[in-house]
Amino acid sequence: MPIRQRPITRLGSRLIAAVLLLLTCNAATLAVGGTAPPTECGKTLVFARSLPGSPVPGATSVAFGAVVFFELTGDCIPGPYSLSATLEIDCGPLGVLSNTINTNIGEGFTSLPFVFDIPPTAPTTCTIQGEATVTFLDGTATRALLAPADYCFARENPLLPGQPLLQIERLTSSAAFAHPGDQVDHVIRIINNGNQDFEGTFTAVSSQRGRLPVSVAAFEGNFVGPFANSGPISGENFPIALPQHLGVDGCVILSPNPHSSQMPALIENLLIPPGQSVLFDISSRSWPLTARGNMSEIDISVDGMMGPLPVVGCAGFIAGADTQIPPTYDCVDSGAAALISPLPTDALLITVEPTSGTPVDSVLDLVNVQINRFGDPPISISEARNSTALTANHGRIRSQIQRASAFPLFLDTDTFELVLEYQLRTPGFPPNFPAIISLETVPNAPSGFETRFPYAIGRVDLATDGSRGMTGTMEFIYQLSLNALTVDKTYLPVDILDLQMSITPTGFTARALATASGARGSSSMVMEIEARGDARAAGGGGLGHHTCPGDVSGDGHVDFVDLNEVLANWGATVPPKTNGDADGDTDVDFDDLNIVLNYWGTSC
Repeated sequence: MPIRQRPITRLGSRLIAAVLLLLTCNAATLAVGGTAPPTECGKTLVFARSLPGSPVPGATSVAFGAVVFFELTGDCIPGPYSLSATLEIDCGPLGVLSNTINTNIGEGFTSLPFVFDIPPTAPTTCTIQGEATVTFLDGTATRALLAPADYCFARENPLLPGQPLLQIERLTSSAAFAHPGDQVDHVIRIINNGNQDFEGTFTAVSSQRGRLPVSVAAFEGNFVGPFANSGPISGENFPIALPQHLGVDGCVILSPNPHSSQMPALIENLLIPPGQSVLFDISSRSWPLTARGNMSEIDISVDGMMGPLPVVGCAGFIAGADTQIPPTYDCVDSGAAALISPLPTDALLITVEPTSGTPVDSVLDLVNVQINRFGDPPISISEARNSTALTANHGRIRSQIQRASAFPLFLDTDTFELVLEYQLRTPGFPPNFPAIISLETVPNAPSGFETRFPYAIGRVDLATDGSRGMTGTMEFIYQLSLNALTVDKTYLPVDILDLQMSITPTGFTARALATASGARGSSSMVMEIEARGDARAAGGGGLGHHTCPGDVSGDGHVDFVDLNEVLANWGATVPPKTNGDADGDTDVDFDDLNIVLNYWGTSC
């Protein structure tokens, strides 16, 4: 592309003003790395609640369990930190029942018991919601909200006061945690205490609670950012499954895209004779790349008729990911979260264990940086670089980029290109080991470390060098965020318009198209761009080899082709996973139909 010449008058008075400002500045403060970025404290706050089995209103106090996860990264104000958590039950005309717990909180998981006395006049269905706020010593705060959800109360057994006509019992803990990628089980029992058959439906839904804390953009005042994420934000619910829908390894099948905005519900038909009960074993899993503190609410509802009477019941569990719990390696596509630490060379050391007791080290290093105003040649730059571990599983390589001369990089309204070349290598082995076998950009995705920025998911083959005698893969998340420093020393975020990722023989390249048009202080010149490349990883024997539930035709999509194949073989006995047998139990029935319908429209 020919170099486009610009007349000197293009900058006009804005450049003259900037030059005059530069002449009045202390040269030392303009040197590379001389102007520190603003003090930044990343705050993760996740709030989840469970639901006890439906009680009879007024018969007994009702305990709702809740869990808060709190984590800080960066330069944060020392504690103590004050938590105020509230749970509300809105019963319409009856009013709102509210319970608040105030306590000091440390980092990690905190269990909160909320106890309510429900009036006997409570309606069958109420709405439960809540919020948790952590306040710092300087008065700033961060808040997490619980989305409204229905909670139902049981119809009383007329033959035995205080006993539910349809009883819902949780037989496992209200909250269960596992290493990312590992599975937990939630068991529930439904008892018909009446004298007539109960006929209805069982529904289970998983809703992820790891969202960004409320920011100043939504609430004025002392709710301020920036915020760190504990896992993807409004996607990546924990998938759930009943035993007949598990994979051949006995684990919940993870779909190829962990960031879909909704997870399909599990729906089963019920017929329970009087005095009988039914057990449901619901398994849930997070994705192996999920960060510590991510939680999902697994809500169960039962709705139907007992003779002429409509009856309902509900309960709920919390499933959470905790990297401090050792991995089990029980699932073919699970593994262990990587440990990430900075190296003196400003690179990141990534240690994964594809199998138990077999650690593998890789080094992620930023080897080249290039920046230019869009359409112009690269700028001669000076650069300062450092690496850090924000948590044990989250690393960052930071680069401060300035023009080699003392002049600004470009106007704040300019669009610019930034190219970052990374090398991923295993110490002591050739530069092309390990090999990246796939790299996919996820633009405008609802997840990552900070949701304003796009990211990419890569997969690495750890078996490239046969002499190592090992097999396995590593998946990693890479996310790029940018700040701009104006001539008047104001740091503000940069809008990334596009992020393109490409694989190289020794690593990968991130190419961003961005603008600092929002970075306006009293000056309109950008003096420095700060690039932050974040990484998180996990290793496993078959990590990333996700199948596509419901794709009985094998064409990579769940659609009418799969539905027709199920219907064409309805009632037949077939070889496992063929001819419409989506669950692999060798017969084609409602279970297979439900899998196809639950994953309708997904692609592998």
